[in-house]
Amino acid sequence: MKKYLLKPGNWYKANLHCHTNISDGFYSPEEIKKMYKEKGYSIVAFTDHEYLALHNDLSDDSFLALNGYEVSVTESVTDERPAPKCKTYHMNFYAKDKNNDTMVGVTESYCKRWFKDKDVSKIKHILPRETREYTPEFVNSYIKDANDNGFFVSINHPMWSLQTFADYKEINGLWGIELYNHGCNVAGYLEDSNHIYDKLLRQRKYLFPLATDDNHNLSQTYKVQDSFGGFVMINAEKLDYDTVIKSLLEGEFYSSTGPVFEEIYIEDNMAHIKCSPVREIRMLTEGRDGMIARHKDGINAATSSKATALSFKADENKADVLTEAVFEIDPEFCCDLIRFDIRGLDGKFADTRAFTLRELGIN
Repeated sequence: MKKYLLKPGNWYKANLHCHTNISDGFYSPEEIKKMYKEKGYSIVAFTDHEYLALHNDLSDDSFLALNGYEVSVTESVTDERPAPKCKTYHMNFYAKDKNNDTMVGVTESYCKRWFKDKDVSKIKHILPRETREYTPEFVNSYIKDANDNGFFVSINHPMWSLQTFADYKEINGLWGIELYNHGCNVAGYLEDSNHIYDKLLRQRKYLFPLATDDNHNLSQTYKVQDSFGGFVMINAEKLDYDTVIKSLLEGEFYSSTGPVFEEIYIEDNMAHIKCSPVREIRMLTEGRDGMIARHKDGINAATSSKATALSFKADENKADVLTEAVFEIDPEFCCDLIRFDIRGLDGKFADTRAFTLRELGIN
């Protein structure tokens, strides 16, 4: 019997980190909707700095606006921005309910750091924190406040944030972590944080991996487009707020910078992966060893420290890419976790969340 980890169905392309001219982005929310729809996106989470604006009026039969905002907790700040060498936690708070307009931990002074013309004195739904301490204790309490008030939380761009494992290993209550942040990558940072994700998984912190744009569209600054580089594909029965949020909370999605998973299922302790043409298909485990399928120079070739049951299918039209792979799931070899990664010829990648063998019914 097949157990689907990624199943065929309605897949919606989403950018879960976006800035508009409400804070420090260039385009208006309406312009963002238009440009993302033209690129095949169905969902954008609007996450302007330190200000929760509801964008429900942008949603229609073919587009869904998710509401949220981004907050920061920094070692030290100036009147405008974090000092260049200071570590910082940047977190996105995503509203579970589309009508939730509670701004958790935001004050007028924090809003003013990002936009001086916004009158926040009349906002009625602020739960303020006058100071923010760069400590795990404070960050955990801040995340708890967000969770208690109807938000789920991601931690963003750990490389740009100048953080080490010591900064995030004790953080609790998170829903997701950015594996890839396109805006930071465009600005020169190596925002491929798979190694950070694996370290957290080994601590039994089962976060969901995200690839996002974090677009500001300030082409005069970066000279390169910072939209359309990182996205998630969400499997949902229909395109409405409650249904999509449910899929996000249950991990019914994967992250990507280009390649596409078509399906992943388990049958008789074998993992079957189908995807767009790629150069590598991996099954990563909790232990030191993983499994990888490669196709090179027209000849099937694979490397794995345990390749007892490994097969793969090449693309008929291309001699150097794969479209399918099958791996054995051996509990002794995999330990407690597996997840899947695909890499294209251009270096772009896609990743699933981690699955425990217990939830897969494998002993």
